Amino acid sequence: MAREGLVINDFSGGLNNVIDPSLIAENEVSSIVNLVISRTGKLVSRHPFLKVTNYPTGTTTAKALGYYRNEEGVVFLVVATNAKTWLYNLVGNTWTEAWQYAAEDMTTYANRLYLINSANGGGYWAKVSGSYSFTTVAAMPRGNQIHFTKGRIYVSSRAVIGSTTNTSTLRYSNLTSTALGTSIDEFPVANTIDINEGDGDQLIKIIEGNSELFLFRSNSTYRLAFSASADPSLGTLTVMSNNIGADSAQSVVEGDNYLAVLHAGTLYQFAGYNFYSFNPANKVQFEVKPGYSGMKQAVSKVGQYLIVWHHGYMYCYDTETDLWVEWQSVTEAAHFIEAPRGTFLDSSAVPTAYGVPAQNHGSQGLLKFALEFTSTSTEIIKCRLTTRTYDIGQPSLFKRLFGWELLMVGVNWVEAAINPIDVINKPQMTWNDLDDYTWYEAQINEIPWLPFGAAVPVIVGGLPTENPNPQVVKVSGKQTFKRAYFTIAFNNDGTTKTAPSRIDGLVLYLVNGRRIAMSRTA
Repeated sequence: MAREGLVINDFSGGLNNVIDPSLIAENEVSSIVNLVISRTGKLVSRHPFLKVTNYPTGTTTAKALGYYRNEEGVVFLVVATNAKTWLYNLVGNTWTEAWQYAAEDMTTYANRLYLINSANGGGYWAKVSGSYSFTTVAAMPRGNQIHFTKGRIYVSSRAVIGSTTNTSTLRYSNLTSTALGTSIDEFPVANTIDINEGDGDQLIKIIEGNSELFLFRSNSTYRLAFSASADPSLGTLTVMSNNIGADSAQSVVEGDNYLAVLHAGTLYQFAGYNFYSFNPANKVQFEVKPGYSGMKQAVSKVGQYLIVWHHGYMYCYDTETDLWVEWQSVTEAAHFIEAPRGTFLDSSAVPTAYGVPAQNHGSQGLLKFALEFTSTSTEIIKCRLTTRTYDIGQPSLFKRLFGWELLMVGVNWVEAAINPIDVINKPQMTWNDLDDYTWYEAQINEIPWLPFGAAVPVIVGGLPTENPNPQVVKVSGKQTFKRAYFTIAFNNDGTTKTAPSRIDGLVLYLVNGRRIAMSRTA
C-alpha cells in the first residue's frame, strides 16, 4: 500500500520562542536563524553583511552617527571611534579625520557638519578658505545630543542647578540675524528648557516630528511643540509616556510615518503620539548573552526590516509580514544607518545601509548591508531551523516514520534530524524479555521497540555547488515517536551563485498507532 506524505509547508507564523514548542501554533517555529519568511510562508536565507574596509589605525570602538553631504555633493558616513570622529567616503573608500574628539551626535546646517560630545562641547566641519577644517564653537554647551530645526540648534546638556545636576536639560541657540547681530553659534544661558527637572532621567535622543521635537529619555518621552517664529521656551511640553523611553541613542530609528523605539527589552512603534508594541502577542523574547560586554542595544531600519541588537543577539522584524526571526553573523553586525535612496552608485536600486559591529571593531571593520545578493561576499551565512513539536494531531499515540523529505533550494549539503521527545529509554529488551508480556501488557507498560540515545543528524550531500534549483532532498532513517521536532541546517556564502537558499516544506511518510510502534525485529 502506498504511503501518502504529510506535507508541512506553512511557516507564516514566524518565530515563537516564548511558549513551549509543543503549544505554539501550527505555522510557528521555535527557532529560526538567518532566514526570512516570505509572504507565502516559505523560508528564505537573508542577505549578507559585508565588510567594506578597515577602520583607521588605533580603533577599538566605533559608532555610526549619520550621513553628511558636503558642498561638492560627496556623501560621507560619520563615524565616531574611541578617540576621534571620522568621515568615510562611501564611493572613494577613504577616511578623513573631522574632529580630534569622539562625537556623540551630529547634525547639519548650511553645509556645516556640527559635532558634539559631553566632555568637550563641539563645533563644525566645513569648507573655510577653500579647504575643509573643524571650527570649535566656544559657546556650544557640552552634550550628548544635537539637532537643527527651525533655524536653531538644540543640545541635550547636563546643567548644574543649585547643588544638583539635571541630566535632562535642553539648550538652544539664537537665530542667525544680521539685523539683531545674533548667530546660530550663540547659546545664551537663558535659552534653556528643563524636561521634568529632578527626576533623574537623562535625555537620550532628540527626533524631529511635525513642528515638534520628540524628546526620548531613559524612562519617559516628551513632546515639545512650537511654531517657527515662537521662542521654544513658549512652546508646549507634553508627556507622551511616563514609563517608556529609549535604551540608548541608537535605540530610536525613523520609519515610514512612525518611530521604532527599543526600551527595556521591547520594541515599540511610536505613532499618533502613542506607543504600540511590535510584539503584541508576546511571541518573541529578546535574550541576553551571559558575560557580553559589547554594544548593548540598537535598532536599525533597512528597507522593510527593523533589526534589533540586544545584548549580543540580533532579531529582525519584517514590517511587511509582521513576523520575527533571529539573525546571527560572524561579522558581529549590530547597528546600521540606512543611506538615502539614490545617493550612492551601488544603492540606487535597493535599500543600503552602513554600520558597525557590536565589538572587536578593530578586526571586524566597517560593514555594509544591502538587500541584494552580489558576485562577491565575505560571509558564510549559516541558516538554522527548529520546528515546533508535532504530535500529528494524536499526542497519545506512537507514530512510525518511514522516511522524510525536504523541499528546498540549497547548495553543497543539508543537515537534517528528527528529534523525538517521548522515547522511553528503558533497558533494551530482547524477544526473550518480552516473553513475560502479552502485546496488550507491553502496550499498557509503554514498552515500545525504539532506538536509544539522541537523534543523529543526517548530512545529505550531493547538492549542486552553485546555481541551485528547487529539489527534493530525501532524508533516510526510521523513527518511532509520540511527539517530535525537526532541525534543519544549511549554508551559503551570500553570493548570487549560492543564494538565496530556501526551504519550501517538509514531507513526512508515517503512520499512527501503538501497534505500529511495537514493531518487531528478527
